[in-house]
This record gives sequence, structure tokens and C-alpha cells, in this order.
Amino acid sequence: KGMGWLQMFKKNFEADDCIGYLVKKLKSNLKIISKDKDMLQFVNDKRKVRVIYPDEKMSYKIVNEKEVKNMYGVEANQIVTLLS
Repeated sequence: KGMGWLQMFKKNFEADDCIGYLVKKLKSNLKIISKDKDMLQFVNDKRKVRVIYPDEKMSYKIVNEKEVKNMYGVEANQIVTLLS
């Protein structure tokens, strides 16, 4: 809160459900900070939705659609199927 970041809590909902809701409502220019592979489903270059993906070296990469394809060999909208 102190940094001006949006926080959302909803009883009986998982984080990816809440984030998915926000992605649909807020439409564009979003950055999701997460190492959760499920978050990659929301990456969308046209709407400028990116995942800031931290690594073990205390660094990070900003993941776009091309990077999702390089990492997992599928499009961002196929991540859920790949992981299920």
C-alpha cells in the first residue's frame, strides 16, 4: 500500500483468479510481478501485459509473448493447457 501498488484480496479465490479479473478490467499496460508460471497466461503484447519474472540471482526478466514461446515452446494463451 505504501508504494501505491494495488492490493486485492477475495475470500475463496486464488491469486491467479484475482489477477485474471484485473487483467480483463484494466485492459492494458500492466506488469505482474510473479514467479508463478500460471501468470504467463496473461502475457499479451498487443495490450502491453507483461510478467516481471524474478530469478535465483536476485535479478529479473520482463516476459513478453516471444519470451513465453522461448521458455516453454507454446503461446501465452496455451500455458494453462501446458501446465495442467
